[in-house]
Amino acid sequence: MSPKKQEKSLPFIHKNFQTTVNLLELARELSKKSKEENADVSNVLASTMLYVSIVEYLAQYLINSMRELVENSTFKSFDGIMYINETNKNEKFTLGQFVFELRKYSFPDSQEIIRLFDEISKARNTVFHNLSKMDADELSKIDQCMLMIPDLSEELIQKIDIVSEGFRKMIYPAQEHSTQNGTN
Repeated sequence: MSPKKQEKSLPFIHKNFQTTVNLLELARELSKKSKEENADVSNVLASTMLYVSIVEYLAQYLINSMRELVENSTFKSFDGIMYINETNKNEKFTLGQFVFELRKYSFPDSQEIIRLFDEISKARNTVFHNLSKMDADELSKIDQCMLMIPDLSEELIQKIDIVSEGFRKMIYPAQEHSTQNGTN
């Protein structure tokens, strides 16, 4: 077995931090507009799409970080002779597949984080798989899902920020990677 290529991939460090922050700010702005009386449905739909995109990114971020951490640990433990290599094998995963993979890991608040991912995934599927299929009487179900996705996403973001910060402090104790690499 050949030794692993030494790449500069760091677990629990966002690679597209500023882009994610910009999208999150836009999602929050659109969500706020969508809660106003007589809100334009395009704001609600756009906010929902942005939040779902951010949630999918966070699921990928979390699973890639967990995998990278496990790979780095096993690589160091066995001097590169043997290690677990599962990093970056999930570029085309769905949100449900990411959640399935996350269930393999035990980490602080994992059950609550996975529950939030599940609820967002269920709401997302209701919205995006049924939007054009439902009649007018059933559209209230989609409206409810679109209105709950931002709140669930914000709760998820907070929990992932806390878990990620804890891992960063554990992995990189000499460095401070506080909120500059979080999603708030």
